Amino acid sequence: MKRTIDGQTGLAMVRGAVLLLGALPFLLLAGCGAHISSQVDPTWPIGEWLGHGECLPGTGENLAFRDSRTPYDLDCLKWEYDGEGLLEVTHVNAGFNCVPEIEATISLDPHSVPGGPSGTIEIVEHEISGIADCLCLFELEYTLSELPPGTYRVEVSENPGCLHQGDVPLEFTLELHSAEADSFCVGRDHYPWSDLTP
Repeated sequence: MKRTIDGQTGLAMVRGAVLLLGALPFLLLAGCGAHISSQVDPTWPIGEWLGHGECLPGTGENLAFRDSRTPYDLDCLKWEYDGEGLLEVTHVNAGFNCVPEIEATISLDPHSVPGGPSGTIEIVEHEISGIADCLCLFELEYTLSELPPGTYRVEVSENPGCLHQGDVPLEFTLELHSAEADSFCVGRDHYPWSDLTP
């Protein structure tokens, strides 16, 4: 008798486990769906890396064709804000291999301190590979949309392959209140930035 009761209990437990395992994916999806929907905010700033141009004239193998738009011994972030949420950013004179494969992102980290910036605009640039035996300067283009006016900390994590220990980071405070354009630069005194400005 005890054996039959144990057998029935064991069978009931197996059936219960099978039902629970069968329902588990639906429970997980329901839980994930609720979690995802609570995290998605259609008004949250959307960052996009648009890509990069060719090796700038006067750098790499093109030293005879120097361009004086921005001196090559400056590492700059230029921006234009439309006053309504669109921030266009160009990293000018970003150092990479002459034939690079690049990954880059721009995003807004919401962490802030009372009385401090509204958040941190983070630009992260990374060289996956480079097949040439030279370095070049490039312009990398970004947009950040749905960005409300405010004060932001900007931090650029540049390609470490071109920076030297002790180089000043490309970091600053950005105040956006209306339609405006400006830039922030730091000096660089070594290859690929050095000896390129006429």
